[in-house]
Parts: sequence; C-alpha cells; structure tokens
Amino acid sequence: MIDLLRRQTVWSKLGALRARVTIVTGPRQSGKTTLVRSQLAHGTLRSLGDQGTVDAALGDPSGFLAFGQHGMRVFALAGMAEMMHYMADGAFGDVSMRVGDDLVATAEIRRPPDNFFDAGLIAALADAYEWAGKAGARAIMLCSEGKHFCAGADFTGRSSAGRVGGSGSGDDRGNGRGSTARTLYDQALRLFESPLPVVAAVQGAAVGGGLGLACSADFRVASPQARFAANFARLGLHQGFALSATLPAIVGQQHAWDLLYTGRRIGGDEAAAIGLADRLADAAGLREAAHALAAQLAESAPLAIRAIRATMREGLAARVRDAMDHELAEQEKLWPTADFAEGVRATAERRTPRFEGR
Repeated sequence: MIDLLRRQTVWSKLGALRARVTIVTGPRQSGKTTLVRSQLAHGTLRSLGDQGTVDAALGDPSGFLAFGQHGMRVFALAGMAEMMHYMADGAFGDVSMRVGDDLVATAEIRRPPDNFFDAGLIAALADAYEWAGKAGARAIMLCSEGKHFCAGADFTGRSSAGRVGGSGSGDDRGNGRGSTARTLYDQALRLFESPLPVVAAVQGAAVGGGLGLACSADFRVASPQARFAANFARLGLHQGFALSATLPAIVGQQHAWDLLYTGRRIGGDEAAAIGLADRLADAAGLREAAHALAAQLAESAPLAIRAIRATMREGLAARVRDAMDHELAEQEKLWPTADFAEGVRATAERRTPRFEGR
C-alpha cells in the first residue's frame, strides 16, 4: 500500500513511471468527496501539490482524479509493464471506510461498545456507501468496533448518541422525536438504494434497529455467540427500520411473527437455522469470513452482479419506504403511552417490564 501523504518517498520512487492512474480521496471529517474528471492516462507523474493536486503529462483520455481537503490516497495504478493496486480510505463521522485491492470496501461503525445509532450515524454510513461506489468498490463488508454489532437506537440515554423517540416520559411527547425518526428513516432508505452488495459481520448483539441495519445487508455472517432480537414488543413500541418488509422476506412470515411478537433473543445457531444468518464463523475469524464472502462477490462480473441484484431486489426500496412510513406512524402513537415509558425504564433497570395496556 502506498500513502500519497508520504509524497517525498512515493514520488521519488514513482516520479518517472508512465502509468494510467486513478486517484481517490476520503475526506476524514466532511464525509464528502470531490470528483474531478481528468484526461490523465499514460502520463508521467511529477509531483503531488500541497492542496491535493497532481502535475502530470496528459495523454489519451482515461481515468479520473478525486480529491478533497483531508487527504488523498492511490486507489489503483496500472503501469505499462506491471499492475500495482493500492488502497483508498476515508472517514465519515463515526464511520470509517477502506477500499482494498480486492475491491471490497470495509465500512466500520465506531461507537463502541454498543454502537447505538442516530440519524447522523446512518447518514454517515450512507455517505460512506456512496463514496465506496465512486472509489471503485464492487462489494461492501459492514462491521462494527467493539462488543456489539449494533444495539439500535438509545432510548435510555446510556450513550452519547442522540435519543430516537425520547425517554417515553410525558415530558418529551412532542413532534421533535417524530421529526428525528423521520430523518433517520430517510437516511436509512439510502442504504437500501445503494447499488453495491453488502455483507454484514455480526458480532455480539444486533438488537431492535440494529437488527434492521443487519437486515439491510444482502448477507449476514455471524458467530454462534451473536444475539439477534426484534425487541420492540418488550419496549412497548412498534418495530422500525423497515423490519416489517425485510424480516419476513429473510426468515419467512412465521419466524418473523415469532421474533416480533415475543421480542425474544436468538443465538447465531438458531439465526442460521431460520435463514437470518447466512454463514457462521468463529468470533475470532468473523471479519475474515465476512470479507471472504464479500471478496467472492467482488470477483464476479460487476455489471452482471449489479443487474442481477437490481432484478432480485426490484421494488425493495419502495417497499422499505412504505414500511418505514407506516412504522413511524405507529411508533408516534405508542411513544406517549405508559407502556412505552415502562418498557424503557425496565430496560434501563434490567428487569422484566410490567405492562398495563395504556
């Protein structure tokens, strides 16, 4: 791997190489990448300027340059007599993204240990997905730092993530939480609209909206110790994050009803048995197994994969949008209830909730 930020070393080695070049950057704070089309091909690279510009002798039209404020890295460089692949990476808030030389993009959520999400995190993840496509990735491996894959929204205020839906007390029964959830679901829709196949590596818990996030992926690789739960009924709340559409499609109607009505947790073995997990791997090798599956996808013909995926997922984004619209409407009815307040308290106090139906 060659990091262009080490430009004195890089260009002293590569300065005379005639090559076709694609350069991609990953802005580390803004989450935005500037793409500038360039007529760079078979040119002699001369220098990397301080502002992220490259001086080169131009040749036949080919390739593109991409640059931003916070750094630039080579994505792929093919010389006349040899092929050398390098890595592009970037960061988007609490999401990091790296594209390897196998054209697999690794998206990592970094809010350990529970990786609670809010609208900002889901927006950052959607931005990272879009950037990966522009960087030439052919598949995405989604993973999380820390103990758990994702515990969904934080209703109890244990984390620094913004609450979605408030605490359930009468004091926060306004339009604000509905607006916050609407923003979150709008950003979540972008994940389903991404053209790249996604493999999720699920460690620890994928709970509530975290299960919804896992189900936004094409495939899920889990360890036997992983735990999956659509725990909304145990919170006194309607399911969200499009689980109304995705969960029955993945596990079938009866298993979906079981998980949604009971809110029970299932382990990796049962998840694999009902189709919620597509592969099982030891916890120590979980990411490697998920990456290997993503690499298999990336090895297939990219135009064919996109066409096949578009056919198999035809109408999914529209169904997801409709599902989240309905889910939000039902959640807005249940947020002000005493049962939701009790569900949040019981979760925070780690006890069995006592629901009264009001």
